[in-house]
Amino acid sequence: MIAYTVAARATGVITGTLYYQAPPPDTADLLTVPGWYPGWQYRIDTATLQPVERQPIQAVMSATSITLGQSATLSNLPVPCTVDVDGVMVPVADGILVLTPTTVGVYRIYIDEIAYLQKTWNLEVTA
Repeated sequence: MIAYTVAARATGVITGTLYYQAPPPDTADLLTVPGWYPGWQYRIDTATLQPVERQPIQAVMSATSITLGQSATLSNLPVPCTVDVDGVMVPVADGILVLTPTTVGVYRIYIDEIAYLQKTWNLEVTA
């Protein structure tokens, strides 16, 4: 059996791995690439059909703990991108996201853009 990585044809997002004795056929929506490439670490280049390592996100969080009424800035984000802030998807067009929470707690900030490795920050907001 040979491992084949399966990816979305439109985006190159890896969806899984299949094992076959012969190459499986590609479909209109999916493509297969010989070998095992985990989706958290790789994407498939849709032009060359080659696996490409996802790069670290160079984003920087200005603070991991703030008091209510203060802001924290997430800068140097991919342009454009979408950031998950505690389950709310926030589009970012300019590479900068200013967070000004209105309640006390710990906020999970997560990004998973196809060309980059996933990254998570926690922002603690105190009274």
